[in-house]
Amino acid sequence: MDTKLKNKHRLGIFITWLLIIGAAAWMVSAYPYIWQRAAYWKEQRQESEMEYTRQNMVENLAVQAQFAGYAMWLEEAQEQQGRKLRPSQVFVPELEDLLENTIIVQIRDESSDSQEAVCEEGSFYMDTGLLEEIRGYIDARGDSWKEALGTMGGVQNTRVSDENGRVISGENPPLNEENQVRVRIFFDQMGRCTYDGAEGNPEGVRSLEENKGIFNQVLEGEDPIASQYGSDYVYYGILFSGPQYRKYEFTIDKEKVLGYTPEGREAINFYTLRNSGMFLLIWTGLALLLGLAALLLPLLPVISLGTGKVSRASLGVVGLALFADAFVVLYGGELIVETVNGNLERVLAEAFGFGRWPEILRIVNGIYWAITFGVVFWAALCLRAVFTLGPWRYFKERTITGWFCRILARGCRFARRKGIRFWNSVCRIDWQEQSVKTILKLVMVNFAILTIICMLWFWGIFVLIPYSVALFIVLKRYSDNFNKKYQVLLGAIGDMADGNLDVEVEEDLGIFAPFYHQLTRIRNGFKKAVQEEVKSQRMKTELVTNVSHDLKTPLTAIITYINLLKKEDITEEERHSYIQVLEAKSMRLKALIEDLFEVSKATSGNTPLELVDVDIVSLLKQVHLELGDRMETSGIDFRWNLPEEKVILKLDSQKTYRVFENLLVNILKYAMPGTRAYIDVLAEGKAVTISMKNISAAELTVNPSELTERFVRGDAARNTEGSGLGLAIAKSFVELQGGRMEIDVEADLFRVVIHW
Repeated sequence: MDTKLKNKHRLGIFITWLLIIGAAAWMVSAYPYIWQRAAYWKEQRQESEMEYTRQNMVENLAVQAQFAGYAMWLEEAQEQQGRKLRPSQVFVPELEDLLENTIIVQIRDESSDSQEAVCEEGSFYMDTGLLEEIRGYIDARGDSWKEALGTMGGVQNTRVSDENGRVISGENPPLNEENQVRVRIFFDQMGRCTYDGAEGNPEGVRSLEENKGIFNQVLEGEDPIASQYGSDYVYYGILFSGPQYRKYEFTIDKEKVLGYTPEGREAINFYTLRNSGMFLLIWTGLALLLGLAALLLPLLPVISLGTGKVSRASLGVVGLALFADAFVVLYGGELIVETVNGNLERVLAEAFGFGRWPEILRIVNGIYWAITFGVVFWAALCLRAVFTLGPWRYFKERTITGWFCRILARGCRFARRKGIRFWNSVCRIDWQEQSVKTILKLVMVNFAILTIICMLWFWGIFVLIPYSVALFIVLKRYSDNFNKKYQVLLGAIGDMADGNLDVEVEEDLGIFAPFYHQLTRIRNGFKKAVQEEVKSQRMKTELVTNVSHDLKTPLTAIITYINLLKKEDITEEERHSYIQVLEAKSMRLKALIEDLFEVSKATSGNTPLELVDVDIVSLLKQVHLELGDRMETSGIDFRWNLPEEKVILKLDSQKTYRVFENLLVNILKYAMPGTRAYIDVLAEGKAVTISMKNISAAELTVNPSELTERFVRGDAARNTEGSGLGLAIAKSFVELQGGRMEIDVEADLFRVVIHW
């Protein structure tokens, strides 16, 4: 990363931290305003909350008062009878008489599992199980009634009187009108309970008077048995019977009527702060601004953001981070409450005794909110890739669903490739091959035997043991035969590796036969390569010999005549003759070296070509004109068979001229005088064939394919003038221009054919 890019990245990080810290500081500085809005919200809602609370308290008080009346009625019944009674004996006396004094006959219906009871006369049936259950339920409710009596002040704070106002039990304690309320309820002759007034704390009395309709509604609807088993229980001849002609006066604290109402700052809690919504509104606004900054800042050319690995998180990770951040922000309201009301400061001061906790708590709160804003900024940077990558690419690369779809698509492609490969392998099986037929038969027989064994269930194990032994013997025999043929093939390969390329295997190799056939082809290729290498080595040796001979002959003559020139007693005519010989030998040596250099360049492909439109007919006529004198004195009759029209090819004119010149000079050197030489040009479409035929003066003992090698001549004695490079140069130039030159020898007939 270069310095300029590093500076851009550092500037982006600095601005990011500056924005996050600024948003956190703004959030902390907004605590007083958030608290003020929460207090205002609580003030606006307090009346409705208090009314709702008082209604709930009145409903609860009505239930507790009625249950306390039941408990007092039970106490009164026990005092009258002088013994301990069960609640069911007092409130459902018919149930006790029915279960204890009636002769019950148990009958079981064969079509039902229920047990029924019949009375003596057999006039009706009764479910004794249900009656027992009702008695147990009423007895269990007696404990809750006693608890309700304790909640209402207990026996000592409860006065009981009849319908005429005569006190039956208890005395009213002195009433503290500021903090207590005395509540009265009355049970009539039917056991129905109603509100009968209250006195004491004015606010508590007013609340009861305003909600006495709710109080009476709760009292009228209370029937313990009906609420549990339905109103049809009366058809069993029983009925819940509560107190009758009794007035109960309970002296209780006003909080049981009004509830607890905290005041001051402590009245604002997390619930109030959250429902006021101001701290969430401020945080959301700051978070949106930070998110917008995260989307727009990378567009500035001087800032580099969102290019690191941290900003390439997947959508699932971003979603989880935002989900967790939402919980952190939501419960940040608790941090605001505990910080503003001073509870957190007091706890820390008592625990550590340090005096500067307000400043430290502001820093801690700032760090807390900075973390939440940092998550939002990071998430916005990650989600910015939706716009930079495009929705489809983002879905494929940055979502778990896209990743799963890519894995699924890759798996489908892999399965498809494997399936196609398997199908192709099945299709390539030669079902007519003997080995394939044998394997198929074995598989089918094995499948049939295993199917029969599976049908025998447990006893199939005893059949499986001998079958496994027989299968092992068959496979072992097949393995031995396979290994034997493999060793034969391995021995043949070893003999070939030792140099014996004429090794032959007579016996049947089975499945290894194709390998042996391929090995035979490799062996023949090796033999051919060895022959070519021997030929190449021989030709290299001849090349060195020929080069040495052809270079040594003119060089020896030059040295000889130089020594002759050094003599002082030679005449001027002799000196002039020697110089002419030296010039001729030097030119001979020069031509030989130039020809060697030319064929070397052509063979290596380093010869540049200048391709132009060349008329083959005109070029041959030009060569004919240049060599006309030599042709007339050679004693050879040249027969030209050239087309009348032009034959145009894309060739290098100089290289092509050299080809024709070398071939015609070759005829002049080696053709038998008094014979005819034929030069033919045949054009068929885009193909052009040029052939030159002559009768050789000397017997041709050289292989035609070797005549185009360097320093190879038709006369083995090398008596003629020449370098032995003419045909080699001609062939190289022809091939260099995309043509093909062939040499054919039949007895003394020598033929060269060029195809373009």
